Amino acid sequence: MVFPKQDSDIYVYLKEILRKENISKMKYIKENIKFIHLRKR
Repeated sequence: MVFPKQDSDIYVYLKEILRKENISKMKYIKENIKFIHLRKR
């Protein structure tokens, strides 16, 4: 799996995953946003 390098890419990447995986979207996005914020520090 290739992880995106820019923030804008991350959202596109998440959308692609959500399209493939039928999971709870809001929960998934919130978890990833937390991860992104932690990674920036």
